[in-house]
Amino acid sequence: MSEYSKFLNTDRRRTSRFQHKSIVEETISDKSRVVYSSAFRRMQQKAQVFSLETNAAVRSRLTHTLEVADVGKKIAIGVANKLVDIGHLDIDEKEAFINIAETACLMHDIGNPPFWSFW
Repeated sequence: MSEYSKFLNTDRRRTSRFQHKSIVEETISDKSRVVYSSAFRRMQQKAQVFSLETNAAVRSRLTHTLEVADVGKKIAIGVANKLVDIGHLDIDEKEAFINIAETACLMHDIGNPPFWSFW
């Protein structure tokens, strides 16, 4: 068990029809819930806002989100490798850590309207 075991667990607020046995299976399930959600799919119809964009092929929010998730996963892999090296994560926790980071990146734009401001 690592220092992060208390944070990485399979407890859920709502019970699921599927009983996953490991934290890795749970984090894969969480990612699937995001990817198959209608809120995630709706981002394909929203343009990512770029001021003074000269390119006619402006990317959608969904494309932007997938790019963010790719970068986030690469960063999480680097961080997780370091945490394993210093004994803070074990191998299963490493995979769960990476899945959680990628899922958070996939969720980052859900529900954010364009032109959101503080006023």
